Amino acid sequence: MDKKNLRLSICQACEFKKELLGNLTCGTPVVGETVTYNDKQYTLCGCIMKIKTLMPSSHCPIKKW
Repeated sequence: MDKKNLRLSICQACEFKKELLGNLTCGTPVVGETVTYNDKQYTLCGCIMKIKTLMPSSHCPIKKW
């Protein structure tokens, strides 16, 4: 599996994903939100995952990838 598809599959399984007009987003679309994951506070970005997972320099805000 290539890097983009691996990242996207992780996002699809994430408990914090949301959906906007058929697109997965990282938390609340555009604005994100603050969540607790593994006893730490993180701020989600609200990005559209199909776009974010394509960018080599991007990362998961809660460090899943």
